[in-house]
Amino acid sequence: MKSKGFTPYKKMFLKKLGINKYIAVGDLMSLTDNGVLTGFTLIETLIYTALIGIVLTGFITFALLISGLSTKNYVIEEVNVNARTAVNLISQKIKQAKGVVNPTQGMASSILILQMPDGRLLTISASGNVLTLDEDGSVVHITGDEVAVIDLNFTNLAGADQNDNIRITFNIEYNNALSVEYNYPQSYQTAVSLRR
Repeated sequence: MKSKGFTPYKKMFLKKLGINKYIAVGDLMSLTDNGVLTGFTLIETLIYTALIGIVLTGFITFALLISGLSTKNYVIEEVNVNARTAVNLISQKIKQAKGVVNPTQGMASSILILQMPDGRLLTISASGNVLTLDEDGSVVHITGDEVAVIDLNFTNLAGADQNDNIRITFNIEYNNALSVEYNYPQSYQTAVSLRR
């Protein structure tokens, strides 16, 4: 059975220091020249362990906070980019259109139908919370699946003998409401006139 205590190297080192008496108590304690045993007590060890625990808890909390903020920023950016893309594309199509088929002057609808200069009909609507553009049967998604477009409404603000002026209103939010980080609903409203 192997005896516990100092290794021969430690014994030799202690002898060179002039310490002839030593006690095999491990690496945390040692015997000085005048025979006093020094090292960490149980209380000191508990205090150091508690301090390390507090510091580690602070670092972990900070890392989780940064991760949550990163997720929130991603959600905000995704909602804003999809909304900006939708508003810009719808505005561009309205400005290019020859006329508005639906909604008629003074009316509102959840579907916008535009007659393009080449005679084609272009339909913009929300299908399953995704904003879509239907150009003679060719359907293109304007917004991605990560966001939901809600309460889409087109209002033709033009009066008699006026150019069509379409007010666009919609709510958009991230399509995953599992936690607070993913909650970012926004409302958008703009008006665009046809160029004639």
